[in-house]
Amino acid sequence: MTETDKPRRSDATKAAILTAARERFATDGYERATIRSIAADANIDPSMVMRYYGNKEKLFAAAANSTSAYRT
Repeated sequence: MTETDKPRRSDATKAAILTAARERFATDGYERATIRSIAADANIDPSMVMRYYGNKEKLFAAAANSTSAYRT
């Protein structure tokens, strides 16, 4: 495997955040879900969520958009 074939670590972090966000928003709803709880679920620092998504509203939009590929 060459350096260009390796998945980027940031891609794995973003995927973990989106997975945790989808689960947390589904369980707690938008109002009760927090950046801290999503970060804890993804086993990362909350600052990483903010780095990649900016705020909860943008994270929610990304999580909602990422699930549309799985709908039938």
